[in-house]
Amino acid sequence: MAKESCAVTNPTCWFDYLCTGLLTFICFDESYTGTSSYIFINMQLTWSDAQSYCRQYHTDLASARNSSEHSIVKSLSVSRGSWFGLFRDSWKWSDQTNFTSIPWIPGQPDNALQQENCVLLINGQAGDDLCSKILPFFCESVITGKKQIARLKIKSNQDVDDPGVKVAILDKIRQMFSNQGNITVRWRQQSDGLVFKKIQGNPTATTFC
Repeated sequence: MAKESCAVTNPTCWFDYLCTGLLTFICFDESYTGTSSYIFINMQLTWSDAQSYCRQYHTDLASARNSSEHSIVKSLSVSRGSWFGLFRDSWKWSDQTNFTSIPWIPGQPDNALQQENCVLLINGQAGDDLCSKILPFFCESVITGKKQIARLKIKSNQDVDDPGVKVAILDKIRQMFSNQGNITVRWRQQSDGLVFKKIQGNPTATTFC
């Protein structure tokens, strides 16, 4: 089905499923090591709510990026299936760049009306809706003024590469320069797609914007 954009694992295989379905899930906690880092949660939530739970109480939904992680995740799942961190990220901006920097409203995108192919913003979060809906809008303009790169050091106990945290930090930076006129501030991504680089042995993270 076109709406099955989130991945489920059971003891034998992976399969796609409705993101709004209610399933148990598997979290990953970086404060532990080995198999103890993977935690089965015997609670049935949607994929988005499961991700929020894992990020609040652990680190994130579990990933299975190699055969070892795959074996652990499968062994913790139930026969009906359990959520883990894989999902289909097919949304793009109109210039065809990937849509990854703004968090979705919990339970979105759900394509509830079957043709919700456009995105709107509500309180800094994204939701899908009909492209025929009439709403206010904003445009992007080409910046012709001076470009300056600034390096920042940030200390945080949170995952600073979490989309919601990055948006909050960027909003604070914009407020700092709000009296400087029309200034556009954006993150500069590293070659691996991340914004921040963690300093070993120190919770400080550095980045450029």
